[in-house]
Amino acid sequence: FTLTATAVINLKSKVTLEGQGHGTLITKGDSGHAVSVVGAPGTEIVNWAVKNLRVVGPSVNTTRKSGCGIFADFAVKGLIEGVDISGFGSSSGDGSVHIRRCKDVIVTGGSRLHDSLNGFITSESTAPSAPEAERVTISDSYCYNNWADGIHGQHSARLNIINNHCYDNSESGIDLLGDYSDIVVGNDAYSNGGRGIEVGNTTSSH
Repeated sequence: FTLTATAVINLKSKVTLEGQGHGTLITKGDSGHAVSVVGAPGTEIVNWAVKNLRVVGPSVNTTRKSGCGIFADFAVKGLIEGVDISGFGSSSGDGSVHIRRCKDVIVTGGSRLHDSLNGFITSESTAPSAPEAERVTISDSYCYNNWADGIHGQHSARLNIINNHCYDNSESGIDLLGDYSDIVVGNDAYSNGGRGIEVGNTTSSH
């Protein structure tokens, strides 16, 4: 089954977008997000999920277009499981999956986040007044062949980065800048253009 998304797919609270595996394909032919999970302060999207499907965007390394495969903002208690997402990103906040100002989100189940600007990202270019993302877990996933980082955390708190495989990324396998209280355990990070695992400071209020 293939769905060509001419507009963003917006998820609401208590909604699961679920396919039947790799054969369920969503294609995004132009810039922008494929799947959006966006609430607002006080009206967050709650109990949502994206599972068991493939999302392919319009970007290749030589011709990049802005957007993310899944973009979540002010969304809590989410699950991203068993997805394969590629082909997204031109600017610093783009990637296969971008989790922003969210709490209690899990990415797992052998998810493959690859051939995008970043595989998995929680990022803000300037320090926010509160953590960019908090209590977000990425585990048992594959982040590879991305044009920047495999996993990028910035100004986030209490990320759990566990048992992932981050390789063949142009910059770092795992890059954590201005985060605090993260847990990084049991990951393979190799054959990356920069560092396997990088932990550093940026301008941060935390």
